[in-house]
Amino acid sequence: MAITDCPEKFITPDIWQFIQIADLWEKGIPPIAGGSLEQAQNFVFATGFYFGEKQHWKNKLGILS
Repeated sequence: MAITDCPEKFITPDIWQFIQIADLWEKGIPPIAGGSLEQAQNFVFATGFYFGEKQHWKNKLGILS
């Protein structure tokens, strides 16, 4: 599959919300029970995937931080 357009166009609002919450979790601020992401097991799985992809692309693009 070739990228022919900006990938951000394909990210839905719920995925943006997940990314924001995952970034907070990475900083030590987990989601609160009853909050926007109540499904803890799915959140932990998705966060692991997100962090893995984030690190993969940082490595591939030579981003050090």
